[in-house]
Amino acid sequence: SRNEQTFFYYVAPSNLVVQPLRQLRGRFITINGTNLHRPAEVRINGRLTPISDKNDGVSILIQLPSDATSGLV
Repeated sequence: SRNEQTFFYYVAPSNLVVQPLRQLRGRFITINGTNLHRPAEVRINGRLTPISDKNDGVSILIQLPSDATSGLV
């Protein structure tokens, strides 16, 4: 008897593009790329930022917090 199990693995996200590169607090930015499957979190300047919407595998939409600072995504 064979015991078959479904195996799923994630490939690291790649080809990431953040648009726009600069944005005002409270407004939205989009992160596009490949392999953006089931994103758990986004951090801006090391700070957790909630995900507003996502197109699984392709893009993530986040709203910048009112107290956001410039930094790495």
